[in-house]
Amino acid sequence: LNVNRMELRWAGRVSDRLGMGYEIQYHPAPDGAAEELINDAYIEYYANEAITVRAGQFVKPFGFDIQHSSSARESPERGVFAGYFFPGHRDRGVMVAASLDAVVSGLTLRAGVFDGNRFFNDNNSDLNYNVRVRKAFAALPLAIGASLQRGTQLLPPGVDGSADEDLF
Repeated sequence: LNVNRMELRWAGRVSDRLGMGYEIQYHPAPDGAAEELINDAYIEYYANEAITVRAGQFVKPFGFDIQHSSSARESPERGVFAGYFFPGHRDRGVMVAASLDAVVSGLTLRAGVFDGNRFFNDNNSDLNYNVRVRKAFAALPLAIGASLQRGTQLLPPGVDGSADEDLF
């Protein structure tokens, strides 16, 4: 029997105002020994029904591929775009998520400050800023959104150029 990958995950409320989540993944390492990865480890504060503040390591709020498990997508593989720009798909930081239903039905906003630790093994001390706006149309079913990331990143392996540029 060969187990390719195993995950242990839990997320939910621990009180009216606090929540938490974690995901631990076990998979074979290159030398054949088991490797343990902590994918998610975060705490949430529910300010009210519309606003949540999350701090820790978690999935970055960018794009459909990253936000949805392969079991919920038509293609089991993530797109080249997601793998190239967001390897690991997780980052450490603080994010505010807000439901803006009171303004426009189905409108959500997420804004966060991250350290960039999972973006090409970013080891600089600069912070990265991520904003996502999404409008869901329940009757269609359709969603439209826009995301923006600003930060200083290292270049991926094999790419020549300045390693000290702002990316948008």
